[in-house]
Order: sequence, then C-alpha cells, then structure tokens
Amino acid sequence: MDDENLENDNAPSEVRENFTTLKKVSLHLGAHKTATTHLQRSLGRAHRRLRQRGIALHVAEKLRKEGVVLGPDVEKVATPELLATWRSHFIEATEGFEKVVISDENLLGAHHRPGLPEHLKMYKTAAKRLAKFEQVFAGTEMTVFLGIRNPTDYLESSFSQSLVHGRWASVDEFLESAPVSSIAWAPLVKALAERQPVVLWRYEDYSQLFPQIISRLVDPDLADRVKPEGQKHQIGLSVKAVEMILENKILNAVRTRAEFALSVRDMFPPESETDKFRFYDRISRMEAMTAYEKDVEEIKSIPNVTFLRP
Repeated sequence: MDDENLENDNAPSEVRENFTTLKKVSLHLGAHKTATTHLQRSLGRAHRRLRQRGIALHVAEKLRKEGVVLGPDVEKVATPELLATWRSHFIEATEGFEKVVISDENLLGAHHRPGLPEHLKMYKTAAKRLAKFEQVFAGTEMTVFLGIRNPTDYLESSFSQSLVHGRWASVDEFLESAPVSSIAWAPLVKALAERQPVVLWRYEDYSQLFPQIISRLVDPDLADRVKPEGQKHQIGLSVKAVEMILENKILNAVRTRAEFALSVRDMFPPESETDKFRFYDRISRMEAMTAYEKDVEEIKSIPNVTFLRP
C-alpha cells in the first residue's frame, strides 16, 4: 500500500472533547510484508463478533475512507488542527466501545523502494509518527503490535510490491538502494518501546501464532473465534512475471505501469515456492538469517517488549 499526503485546512484549532467510553487502543503497525493484509481481512470478517465485545475496528482501507491518511512525512504535516480533527472523528466513531483495534502499516512509514529518501528508510521516523497518534488517543491505554521478517524475504517482497505499484527498477538498482545488511529491526523496536508497550512476533511464526496474536490484539475470548482468512493475500511475483515487467521499455506513467504489472502478475502467478522470483543466493540467505537471529535476540532483551513465541 502506498502512502499519501495529508491535507486538512478546516480543522478546529483545539481539542476540546474526550473519549467517554474508550479505554484501550491496539495499534497494529505492520510492518509491511508481514501478512498485514491477511490479518486485516481476517479481522474484517469477524467485525460483528468484535462489536459484540465492545471492540471497534479500523483497518487501512477504512481509515482512508475516513480521511485518516498517513503520508510519508506525517510527523511534519500533521498539524495540531489535523490531529484535533482526527481525535474528534475517533471520539465519535468509538462512542459506546471500550476498545479500538487500528491496523495500518503506513502508520509505521513506507516500505523500502528505490528513491525512498534516506531519512525514511527502515522506518526511521516511526517513533515521531507514533507520538502524533498518541495525541489523537490521549487519555487511553495504548499498546503497539508489530510483525518483523527476515531481511532477504522482506526485501524481495518489497521489490515485488514496488513493481506492482508501478515503481520499476532493476534488481541491481534495488539492491544498491537497500543492502541486506541495512535491514535491522532492533533500533525500530527500541524506539517504539520507549514510547509504548510493544507486542511483537516474527512473520515466520505468524500462522502458528495467529490465535495468540488475536488474543493480545483483540480479546482473549476471541482467540479461537477469529479465524485466519484462507491463504495470505500477497502471493508475490513469479520469475516469468518479473521478466516481462522489466522487459517493458514503453510504459512511463506510474499508474499505467502498475496496471500492466498487475495484469502480468495475474497471468503468470507463481505455481510453487520455487517459482517465486528471488534474487538472493543460498549463502546470502544464510548470512542474513544469522544476522536476523542476532537481531531477534537483541529485541527480546529490550524493555517494554513482549515477544510472542509458538
């Protein structure tokens, strides 16, 4: 999903209202490429059960329709007036609910893509963005939820998503913009945990942890009642699809490129795991996995972090 700019010139200048029933906020921040869409759709299918338990649900698509759109520089452009507008919106939208679950990976920042400014890479502004949302929900108890993923799979998935969104770059250009050694999650987790409690899991454990995630994110009584929605939705690109996309030298507009890439993806889906496009060799994967394991061990030692295990 792409970030968009924020604009609101007619918001009130002060926040004058408070939440009357809302007590808790579960803020799911992604990260990108960690089955966020799958989790959002699974929650969406169970929204009636959540409502019955006094839990409101606002996922990425709904937030956009509500005007809560998070651009790449939200920490700069989210003025007090805009935050007041968002707060007023959520005060009304959560009336009668004791808890709200919010899930939008763009709250965290932008996933990696060529051309992404250095100050936005690896979610460097995430803590500042979180601080803005804390103002929106001042007076409630907030917990942050986050999934992480091993560096090679994260980057390969980000590359495929960039192509599908019309931001075409060669493999070499992509790798130059994001060395696998640049993907470390511990600094991000530490920055978030200094502001709010963080519940975290590895993407690799997501399927096994699904009931635990629901229990923590939503409600323990719903852990076995919110069911995972079939297969994960972002299936990636096949080798054939990537070849066809990158061989096209005619299309220039991002939107046209995206439409073409989507059609090619659907025409040539990966038939198996081995058919998915990859650009890291076995040795690179092993080295990255070793670094990832060390990263995870460091994360486990960070105060204010709950690390979920299968």
